[in-house]
Amino acid sequence: AGRVVVWKLNSLPLNGATVLHSITGYRYDRLDGSIDTDGTAANINTNTTDEHLNQVSETIYATGKSSWGSWTAGADFYNGRTQIDQLVGAPAIASSLDVLATNDATSGAAFGEVTRDFTDAISLTAGGRVSTESKRFEYHTVGTGFLPTIPDTPLDKSWTSFTPSARLSYEPTRELLSY
Repeated sequence: AGRVVVWKLNSLPLNGATVLHSITGYRYDRLDGSIDTDGTAANINTNTTDEHLNQVSETIYATGKSSWGSWTAGADFYNGRTQIDQLVGAPAIASSLDVLATNDATSGAAFGEVTRDFTDAISLTAGGRVSTESKRFEYHTVGTGFLPTIPDTPLDKSWTSFTPSARLSYEPTRELLSY
């Protein structure tokens, strides 16, 4: 059973030229099941999974217009966690492997751009985005019988990036845009 909730504030005028926008999301999902993975009538190998997923995200940004053009500035945030408990069993050889895993992901960003209108048809847009992400994956296994316990090896990585952008646009009619 899963749940997804998205709330979107289309626009909130702050003054005559500036509008605040927000999009918020939440997701919960659960998978709980068992499958006979050997595909035979014999109970040789089964796989049982209990998985939980939680995510929350937020994007908030402001837009504005003036006599020279327009601008956008905002921020993004994301946080997600997946937890898995998976049991792989081989009853025929009295063996099993229990895997407990957790995956955490967090990201955030700030972004902005400015568009300068030179004429009704020609404009120049420049902007950028600074993003940071962090991911961590941990697992723990316990093996019995012929299936060995695998050593824990957590994986942890973070990075930050900057993505600039620039474009010259030409819009001779409302139906045609070149950039």
